[in-house]
Amino acid sequence: MFQHLLYILNNTDTDLQSLTGVLSLAKALSARLTLVAFAPKMPDSLKGYEQDFLQALNSRAADTLAAARVAANTGDQPEVTIQVVDTPKVTQWVADAVEKNGIDLVVKEKNLHNPLFDFLSTDMALAKKTPCSLLFLRPDRPLRATPKRIAMALAVDGLLSADDIRDSMATRLAQTGHELAHRFNSRLTILSCYSDAVINMLNAFSQGNIKQDDQDRWNDQAVNDQAATLNRVATLAGISNPEIAQIRGAPDESILDFVSHKPIDLLVIGAVAKSALSSLLIGSTAEELLRTPPCHLLMVKG
Repeated sequence: MFQHLLYILNNTDTDLQSLTGVLSLAKALSARLTLVAFAPKMPDSLKGYEQDFLQALNSRAADTLAAARVAANTGDQPEVTIQVVDTPKVTQWVADAVEKNGIDLVVKEKNLHNPLFDFLSTDMALAKKTPCSLLFLRPDRPLRATPKRIAMALAVDGLLSADDIRDSMATRLAQTGHELAHRFNSRLTILSCYSDAVINMLNAFSQGNIKQDDQDRWNDQAVNDQAATLNRVATLAGISNPEIAQIRGAPDESILDFVSHKPIDLLVIGAVAKSALSSLLIGSTAEELLRTPPCHLLMVKG
C-alpha cells in the first residue's frame, strides 16, 4: 500500500479541505507526505520579486498545513515536508520527484477549469506522464478519512485464460481495491461493462437475419463468461463474496451514470505506468472520468 504521498497545492480556498482529508489518509496508511507548491511565471513588470513570492507561497503552505492538522485532529502525524518549486515544467518535475524520492501516490485537486491556475500542468498531462498512482480529488467534496463505499472499474475479457487472469492488470487492481476496502472497512463494488456492439455489428452485416433468440443467447453467454472471469479475478485478489455490478452499455456512459447515482466516495481505475491514456484499463472512458469525475478518482498504475 502507499507509503509516500505527494500533494500538489492548488493555492485555492479549497486546499484546506482537501489537505485535511489527505492528512487523515496519510496517517491511516502510516505514510509520509510531501506538499509541493508551484510558482507561476512572473510577469516582466514584477521581475525582482521572485524570492518574495516564493517565501509567500511557503508561508501559505505552512499556514494551510497547520490549519489542516487542527481540522484533521492528527497531531504531529504524519511526517510532512513542504517544497516550493519555481519551474514551468510541472509534469516533468513531478515525474522526476516520483522516481528520485520513492513517491507512490500523487494527490491533486481536480482542476475544474479554473483559468487562474493554468500555470499548473493539466490533470491529463499528469495522468499520462506520472509513473505512479494518482488520486484526483473533487474540490467540492470532502475526502473522508475512511471512505464508506469504493467502486472499482475493471475491464475484463470473458475468454481470458487462467494464466492471463492471474497476470492481468485487473487482478492487480482488484488487489489494491481489496486492500483499501479492508483497511478502511469500506463496501467494495466491482464494476464491469458489457455491450451489444458485436451482435449489433453482426446483425447489420447480415441485414438483420440473426434471430432474436440467438441474440439473447449470445448476450447471456457473454454476460455469464464475464461474470465468471470477474469472480476468478476477485478470488485471486482475496475478495470473498464479491459485490459485482455488470452494467450494460458503453463504459464512457454507463460507469459515469452508475457512480453518479450511487453513494460512491472513491472510484478506482487502472492504467499502465508511463503510458498514454489509451492504455488505461477502461480505455477512452478515462478521459471523460478525468474531465468530469463524479467522485474522487484513484488511478492505479501497474
